[in-house]
Amino acid sequence: MDTGFVFGCGFRNLRRVQREGLVSQRRWRVGGVVMQSGMSFGRSGGGVRGSVVEDDLCFSSAVSTKKRLSEALRDAVDEALFSLPVGCVPDVAILYVSTIYEERKVGLRKESVEFAAQQIRELIPGIQNVIGGTVAGVLGADSMGRCTEVESIPAVGVTLARIPDAEINLFHVNESDLPNLDGPQEGWKEVVGGPEPRSLPTFFLFCNPTFQSSGALEKFIRGLDFAYPGSMKVGGVVGGSGPNPGHIYATLLKDLMSTTSKCSYKDGLVGLSISGGIEVETLVTQGVRGIGPVFTVRKVKNKSVLELDFVPSKSGSGSALQTMSADRVLKMVISEATKSDQALLFKNPLLGVALDESKERLRDGDYLVRKIEGIDPRSGGIELLDDLRVGQRVRFHVRDAKTAVAEFETILDRAKRNELQNSLEGSVMKPIVGTLAIADVTRGVKFFKERNVDTETFIRYAPTSLLGCFAQAEIAPLGGKPSPTYTHESVSAFTVIRRRSEKTLPEVESDEEAAEET
Repeated sequence: MDTGFVFGCGFRNLRRVQREGLVSQRRWRVGGVVMQSGMSFGRSGGGVRGSVVEDDLCFSSAVSTKKRLSEALRDAVDEALFSLPVGCVPDVAILYVSTIYEERKVGLRKESVEFAAQQIRELIPGIQNVIGGTVAGVLGADSMGRCTEVESIPAVGVTLARIPDAEINLFHVNESDLPNLDGPQEGWKEVVGGPEPRSLPTFFLFCNPTFQSSGALEKFIRGLDFAYPGSMKVGGVVGGSGPNPGHIYATLLKDLMSTTSKCSYKDGLVGLSISGGIEVETLVTQGVRGIGPVFTVRKVKNKSVLELDFVPSKSGSGSALQTMSADRVLKMVISEATKSDQALLFKNPLLGVALDESKERLRDGDYLVRKIEGIDPRSGGIELLDDLRVGQRVRFHVRDAKTAVAEFETILDRAKRNELQNSLEGSVMKPIVGTLAIADVTRGVKFFKERNVDTETFIRYAPTSLLGCFAQAEIAPLGGKPSPTYTHESVSAFTVIRRRSEKTLPEVESDEEAAEET
């Protein structure tokens, strides 16, 4: 018998009542979990059952490992629904379906991943906003701190949320839909459904690997940062790594008007924008540490760093600046490293680019870390996938499991200290109601040699309902600012969600307003 396992809570005799709306919200005033109590960076919800209030921000997640897709979808939806207040109707569903279901090639329609989003609509009548995709694995945690990261067996993850006082919009974008980067903001606003930049919408984005490899994802992110500089954009490149790109899900307006739409796409990018109701903070762990001194880029060509400037470490403070080809600099760093770090540099050499060019003293975490794709023996250049500029500061990095855990703990400690400081200054942050996570496929048990490391590390600091997936690449900003947004490899990005504060939103000037002033 296929039992699987499910994260969630509750009694099954009430799930059908909630899912099918057999008891009205007005009459059924007891039960459910309102994920709104507790400390802001501590436990949220915790299984305390309460009544439904009209303006409650509700958030719940569940993971199921049932072997049959249809059963896993129903199981996860049942658990997620029950963790909401009884009678609460969710506005949003985020859906992750393991690609392993797709690989089984079951002929029945109800067992096809292509129809998973449509099945969510059937399981939750009235749900209008479903987004997600097929993924390499699913990770999750419930409000009691129980964690799971599912990589090698099929799994379904579902997050359900009700977000009062919010404008919610879904969109699907193909590469051919993207405006020119030199064009006005209005073109990019139209692509994503037109939310106003001054409302600071939060964007959740999912695309397939082809959209990234064609360069369309980088163009889209740059355009979105241009049109919405004050907005957070997070997400991932989902689907499989082989010839099958998998599926991305979104229920667009045309899907809601159809009973046969699959709400599924094999190309492009799907996005969810939420204006109002919530505010988010994204914590990104790259799992790296710096090796050797800081260098300054002296000469570049295309995407190759040819020469680097540095002051020899064994020389005095008054020593002259030296210039050396990038490959010779890398060899020097390797020769001066410990044996264990030498092995890491040979296996996976990384180059970090300073995020803040004005910051005098750089520390670990102040760099955007990129993989070194190769070395050109003729020019001595180090080849990257990103463009670098003369004058940028760089440092070589290594990645290993011990460093990854220590770095993530440091990031979480810093976030907790910042929150305490804000509290002492009279700016109390709202409690965390839920967390969405995107972890790279290169992390997980193969990297850490044990299960649930990323998830358990986070939950120790913020015990809250959490859902995430293992992706081919991650979309997130760095340094605590909403822009610029980057695509990453081998990182984990945890986005914590709170009720939006009553503070006045900062004014974001549109290019049309700037033109009028000029």
